[in-house]
Amino acid sequence: MKELTYYVTRDGIMPQGVLEAGFAGENCATRIIFNLSDELLDADKYYLYITNAAGEFFATDSLECVNNSVFYELPNYVTAINGICKLQLVLKQDETVAFMFPCEIKILPSAEKTSGAINYVSEISDALTICKSSAATAKKLLDTANENSAEFLKLLGDIETAVDEILEIQNSFIGGED
Repeated sequence: MKELTYYVTRDGIMPQGVLEAGFAGENCATRIIFNLSDELLDADKYYLYITNAAGEFFATDSLECVNNSVFYELPNYVTAINGICKLQLVLKQDETVAFMFPCEIKILPSAEKTSGAINYVSEISDALTICKSSAATAKKLLDTANENSAEFLKLLGDIETAVDEILEIQNSFIGGED
């Protein structure tokens, strides 16, 4: 497991700049550690606010502080997209924000044969299989409908477009058709 360690005081967080984390799609393969100075242990709750490389925002439940450190392992919904993730360690006292410490990490492009990449591709493959099956079933049902109606033709076109897009996604992530 990769570990990224930050040292946090009232004056700020170190190191500054972007630290390289794990690979896109990995699940709990990178642990972020925030070592807190004694002066920050007054907080009663610790949170991590995360904006991933796609701009999606996530907030953790309250994190536990153990031996002056707060730990968080990055789940695959955070690492799904490679690029810069913005993190903010938020310390609250009586539900009021006492301190916020920003930092940035870089999720690296997925490397072939990493367990995280394999898990992520597997999840995409499963979703594509379900979508392909559903689209095929819908197409069969539509074949029994009135084939001359405008609604039928539009729906059939939408299904064919969806199937084409699914196959395109499958080819770009997995390669080849099933």
